Amino acid sequence: MVYSRIFVRRGGDRMGHDAQYTVGEVADDDGVSAVIRMFHEIADEQSWRPGSQLLDYARASVHFAAHVGASLAGGLQLVPGSSCESLPCEMVWPDVLIPSRSARAHISIMAVRPEYRGTAQLLWPLCIEMWRYCAAHAIADISLEVTPSTYKLYLRLGWPLEIIGELRPHWGEECFLAKMGVTDVAGAMVVRAMRSHSYRHIVAMMGRPLERPSPLQRTADFETVLAKVS
Repeated sequence: MVYSRIFVRRGGDRMGHDAQYTVGEVADDDGVSAVIRMFHEIADEQSWRPGSQLLDYARASVHFAAHVGASLAGGLQLVPGSSCESLPCEMVWPDVLIPSRSARAHISIMAVRPEYRGTAQLLWPLCIEMWRYCAAHAIADISLEVTPSTYKLYLRLGWPLEIIGELRPHWGEECFLAKMGVTDVAGAMVVRAMRSHSYRHIVAMMGRPLERPSPLQRTADFETVLAKVS
């Protein structure tokens, strides 16, 4: 698998003391195919019913993958609004107004294999690389489907989620449509970092220099955010 940007770190605990995990944006077609196959395997295991959505939006999406050693362990599919005529969520919530699709992206799926669940070593790096991508590409808001239980979980993690779509069936589950602002994410993580060493590490990972400037950087420069908690 070819990555256009990567974050590499040594893992431990449940992943093994000598395990290395790599998280980044997938840059090759074979890699994207492997990630989508994994998504469908996880969907079968979870009894989700995505139909052809993941494949239908594959070309319009940005894919992130997490490897533990040589094993593909998790991933995330992000659909930028600028790359498609309609976001996946509009099929279920057509009545929800999306003011500026070009400044919005949608998380179609974020999932890890069963043996790697319950550890932040994959969830957070996947989210961080996705947030950094959004900051670099002037994406202001991110939407995603959440079940009532995952909504509560993400709130406990400090995600600044706002429910914008009522509870409706999605992939065989009852889900809300929620959104979070990219600048709001940065602020929420800084507030947590003031009290938590773990969140200071998350902010440091978010604050690595972006490879390209964007209009969003001028209002949410993660280096400036990081300096506030140094």
